Amino acid sequence: MDGITLISRTVLRERQGRDRGDDRPEAAARFHEAAHEWLRGG
Repeated sequence: MDGITLISRTVLRERQGRDRGDDRPEAAARFHEAAHEWLRGG
């Protein structure tokens, strides 16, 4: 899975979570980690 797909899926999951009223700080942390992994070429 490439970085764009990983980040897109992460964003989609978090957006779905917010739609359920589930807007927690760890969601942002997961996105941040995924972005860093992609930038490192992971």
